[in-house]
Amino acid sequence: MLAAWNMYQTNYGTKQRIERLRTEHQELQQREKIISSAAMNVSTERGLEAEIREKFSVAKEGERVIVLIDDDEVPVSVEEKERKWWRNVLSYIWPF
Repeated sequence: MLAAWNMYQTNYGTKQRIERLRTEHQELQQREKIISSAAMNVSTERGLEAEIREKFSVAKEGERVIVLIDDDEVPVSVEEKERKWWRNVLSYIWPF
């Protein structure tokens, strides 16, 4: 009876490992497709240039780079906050 139980446990454990390995194999195949696609893109001159521009934020000679900054990210000094507050108050009193 004990031998049968041990065989059952071994069989069950093996089935679990096989299922886990199948799932891992599928995930690796998906990663391979993504990596192959990225490699194909970089293999062309245009793709390589696009990748370099994206990763390193560079431009070719003669090109200009424009950097946009969100207003929320710009730190505002206490003095500027006070001026804005007074402007708001004055705009209600004297809306011209």
